[in-house]
Amino acid sequence: VSVLLKVAAVLEVDERTAASAVYFLHKFSREVSAELVEDIIEPLLGACMLLACKSEDTPRKLSDVTTVTHMVLCDEVVPVELASAHYNRLKELCVEAERALVSTIGFQLDVSHPYHFLLNFLRTLRGSDRLARIAWSIVNDSLFTTLCLRYPPYQIAAACIHLAARMDGAEQQHTGQWNAVLDTPDKVLEAICHELASLYLVAYPPSEGEDGHAGGDLYDPLEVE
Repeated sequence: VSVLLKVAAVLEVDERTAASAVYFLHKFSREVSAELVEDIIEPLLGACMLLACKSEDTPRKLSDVTTVTHMVLCDEVVPVELASAHYNRLKELCVEAERALVSTIGFQLDVSHPYHFLLNFLRTLRGSDRLARIAWSIVNDSLFTTLCLRYPPYQIAAACIHLAARMDGAEQQHTGQWNAVLDTPDKVLEAICHELASLYLVAYPPSEGEDGHAGGDLYDPLEVE
């Protein structure tokens, strides 16, 4: 995932495109063996980014996607010569991987992400700029999990706001208004927040534990960055 996000940054694509590339990677990896993913990791990463650029209408050249993916993955400074046999082979493998990717994910290219829901929730709740920045950062970090395969994007967005409010020391999420707007069961919020909080290497403090006490402190993702 980190390689895909670096490739996205070099190619200067937006967050939706980067998120779609990661989603395709997660979905493909769920359907095939870990050994296959490892064997074709370079062309697969290129294929995920290439397909995301197409599906999100942020087109990038095959040559750019292929060479940038190779540079980032192999930690090289000089790009592959486009006239070389090496490049031609990389290009062929990327195209083959894209065909396999599309087939494996069942031609489902229309991906919805939490960003749109997050902004709508924050507008309705009149969340602060700081709360918005923290929640947005958590959504970005959620790409390192497979939550996108298990929960609808609006629930991930709701959990990111819920967790961001905890991190920021806000208590508004306990009000009836917040619960009504986020429209996500408490158990789902807690489950997603536990998984997201694990990214910051700390225990997620539930609203009320078995002993009635919170679990521990959470790092501010804005400070972690």
